[in-house]
Amino acid sequence: ITAKLKNGRGKLLTESIAVSVQKPEEIEVMKDGSFKLTLNKTSVSLNYYDYSHLADREDETESFVLTATVPKNRADLGIEWGVLSDLPDFLDGDFADAGEDFESTGKSSYRVTPKGSAGVGYVYASVGNNTALCRVEVKKPATGLLLLDGEGEEAGDMTLSYGEYRALQMALLPEDTTDTRTPVLKSTKSGVKAYGGRGIRGAALTMNARGTDEPSAVYASMGALESPRISVSVLDDPCTIVLSKSRLTMKAGTSAGLSASLLPALFEKGVKNNITWTIGEGISGEDTGLSFSSDAAGASVKLNAQAAAGGSLVPVTASLEAGGRTISAVCMVTITKPVTGIKLLLNGEEIKGETVSLNRADAEIPLPCVLADPEDATNCTAPVWTSSNARLLAIDPEGGRAYIPLDSDKTGTVKLTAKCGGKTAYFQVMIR
Repeated sequence: ITAKLKNGRGKLLTESIAVSVQKPEEIEVMKDGSFKLTLNKTSVSLNYYDYSHLADREDETESFVLTATVPKNRADLGIEWGVLSDLPDFLDGDFADAGEDFESTGKSSYRVTPKGSAGVGYVYASVGNNTALCRVEVKKPATGLLLLDGEGEEAGDMTLSYGEYRALQMALLPEDTTDTRTPVLKSTKSGVKAYGGRGIRGAALTMNARGTDEPSAVYASMGALESPRISVSVLDDPCTIVLSKSRLTMKAGTSAGLSASLLPALFEKGVKNNITWTIGEGISGEDTGLSFSSDAAGASVKLNAQAAAGGSLVPVTASLEAGGRTISAVCMVTITKPVTGIKLLLNGEEIKGETVSLNRADAEIPLPCVLADPEDATNCTAPVWTSSNARLLAIDPEGGRAYIPLDSDKTGTVKLTAKCGGKTAYFQVMIR
């Protein structure tokens, strides 16, 4: 299971967990054709409400009564109930017959109650050689919400500058909840615009006004649940720089424009011309593969990605001295260099389009080395090999070889093709 989230600079962050799925302990389901054993349900879903995060509230749970029925003339065999599960603290079970006599009625009731663990298990009833199963799924709905800051701590009141972005997280409680709903981030005042719904663990606040005298209450909401509210105040700063793009991808040898504006807009007149631009962090523009083709001042600039550049990630910063302080904004520029062709090298020699021989006794041949042209191309990192006849000669990409399958006893010619960065090259193998 993989979670993905873009940070404030547009970088894609991922985190994955592995989930192991196991079957519960097996039970042999026996059937005696001379009589029928039936349950009133073969599948039940129950909720366990975990309030351990609240000091003054006890957990709550649902329960269900299963009823087993057999012919009265077979009730003398007696009945056995039980729970099957690999999970600790899964289900409690107890008879719920309310005085009924199984031997006289042929009916027995058994109440099942979740104990705290979420998952799937089974309840069985056994009479003589007959066994009946009921699948029980225990879910743990969310019983609380929290707003967390960027460090994963519970968020508190904050003061932000106009136009500032602030990332928050929304956490469901308890931590092992099975709830799949998505919380929504809300704000009570227009001075703070809340963008929510980016998944259970992510949300962002965006300030969209010049400021307000009244703080806004921000909170997460999901159904009847609400997180504790935090107070967010917005400062009416002299201005904030906003770039036309926060991320920019350029091919080597091309140009692109980048512009800056000021918020609130009333500060733009006569001031935005004082914006200065820089490339990189303490290194020259030539070293980064990026340069300006116009004066590095004013509301807009033109960027050139040099033909020799490739694979670079370069920050371009717009700065302005305003209100006794320096404000700035950054655009991250990625320079790419596409592959124009690929070469195949086997034992140090180029074999693109050629035919090589393979004796059946040798069984396999190494895959050639794939070289990109130009060598610093950014979109050719993992070539994919295919065979025109995998029954005759199959590909083992992990082992870096092509091999003759054990059940193959034929000879012939097979075409092996490598594809990388949208470009292809092949060679042929003659099997003798």
